[in-house]
Amino acid sequence: MKFQKFMQYAMMAGVFAATSAQASTVTAFDTAFVANGRWFNTDTRPGGAATIQTLSGAAAVGAPLPTGAAKLTTTTGPSKAEVGVNNSYGRAGDILRSLDVHFAYYKVAGGDAAPAPSLKLSFLNPAVSGSGANRGFITLIWEAYVQPFPSFVNPTTDVWTDVDVDFTNGRFWGTNGFGNTSSAGGAPYRSLQDWLSVLSTDFADASLVNVAIGLGTNNLNQVGYFDDVRISHSFGNGFSASYDFEAAGNRVPEPASLALVGLSLAALLLSRRRS
Repeated sequence: MKFQKFMQYAMMAGVFAATSAQASTVTAFDTAFVANGRWFNTDTRPGGAATIQTLSGAAAVGAPLPTGAAKLTTTTGPSKAEVGVNNSYGRAGDILRSLDVHFAYYKVAGGDAAPAPSLKLSFLNPAVSGSGANRGFITLIWEAYVQPFPSFVNPTTDVWTDVDVDFTNGRFWGTNGFGNTSSAGGAPYRSLQDWLSVLSTDFADASLVNVAIGLGTNNLNQVGYFDDVRISHSFGNGFSASYDFEAAGNRVPEPASLALVGLSLAALLLSRRRS
């Protein structure tokens, strides 16, 4: 009877551990969108590449999560490497005030000094018809060299840098949409709070549909890594997702898996004692 009770508690603890796992492990990028929550190749062009690699050398020092990371490379001006994840994140007017996006990046020395893995938030309002500046779609782009605004400082090379973006922290430029004319990487640079106030009212009804990280065009000979992506907000039932990028074959057991292994061993030991 005691053994049955132990197993009931063990199973309950296992379920709790499984639901409190810290991160989803990503071992490869889908070539195209497959399902919400799965990272895929959003825009990689000839000369660019997005892979997941085991870290070695200087890039392994100070890495936020062992043992791998996503790797982005570009070679020529037209090349590009970008991956992202779709989800039902919620309406801009609802979620932006509590939205928090975190990631860590590593810029390898060489090539142009300003570029580093950038963050992109894409919003869609299908009820808006139009084109150019009047379309119902916009991507807001965070780039390292713009931070802290209004200073322009090239990102530090060969170290891991943590990034936390929220309603007031972080400056973005925007593509065409909701009354904004694309600045093509230039001013104005605004916080999410400012974008919400200056874009047309249709933007508040637009949904955040994609979060992406990449190296854009005209950024020659770049090598960058990123890892430890976390996306959350507290509106309504809230949203929380986190991702650990690990090369296939080198996957690190998640906390839930480790907990279940420990419970299984404890159950086996108790069973042997009873025998």
